[in-house]
Amino acid sequence: MEYPSDDYACSLEAMTSALEWLKKGGYGDRWITFGAQGKGPREDSYQSADVQVRNNTLDLRGQELDLPALLRFAKLDGQVEVQVDPAGMVTLPGATPQQMSRFLDAVFQKHFGIHPHDDEEDYAVGAE
Repeated sequence: MEYPSDDYACSLEAMTSALEWLKKGGYGDRWITFGAQGKGPREDSYQSADVQVRNNTLDLRGQELDLPALLRFAKLDGQVEVQVDPAGMVTLPGATPQQMSRFLDAVFQKHFGIHPHDDEEDYAVGAE
């Protein structure tokens, strides 16, 4: 999966589609790397980040996350449970692919600071 492409209207739709496909196909137990890139903190900067996902777990080891801010940004307050193990693995038990993609979108935008460039509608995303 990659966006931009003619297959998806936005990065969020592309990530949701990939997560749905993984779940339907029984591939959820494999680690999949989601990568995003776009404009960084300065006008002329680029920012990119990779996050590995397996089932409803995101490998965010080494990251200091503001979980309440991420949940607010994703509009998931009170909708999902979030568990963080001591190593930094973040799990959203029972979350739907749509909820997982909204949380992942929040991680890319709010935590890593990836935004669309001024001449683009959305940031780029891919999964492999």
